[in-house]
Amino acid sequence: FRRVLFRSEDIRRECEYQIKGKLLTLRQAYLEQALRPKALERLIKTAMRALFPVFRSVLRIKSEKVPSLDKAEILCGLSEEFGIDAGPFLEVLRDDRADGRIGAHSAELFIDAFVTQLERLSESIDKM
Repeated sequence: FRRVLFRSEDIRRECEYQIKGKLLTLRQAYLEQALRPKALERLIKTAMRALFPVFRSVLRIKSEKVPSLDKAEILCGLSEEFGIDAGPFLEVLRDDRADGRIGAHSAELFIDAFVTQLERLSESIDKM
């Protein structure tokens, strides 16, 4: 096999694309699922799982070191490197219930905080 090298700019662009795609999906699904809290909760958790490889790649580009595989550490790294509030992401990570709530919030109210932090991260990545 031949080793392929990717430029940091290409990886950054792909990460930005993935985050913006998730934002679009979350907004669209919110319009469709707003009255179904359990569906919103599943949507947020699914988006979060899909974003972890993106988060890790963004950290790798920003700090030029390989971040740990620990998800909480990745989220804390995002907070430190990009100045975002990792709280909503950590709440999703720690929530193991399927009751239409994340942490102490209904999924319907929680999605705003989650999307706001994703938007802030996307803007920061765009400026890298």
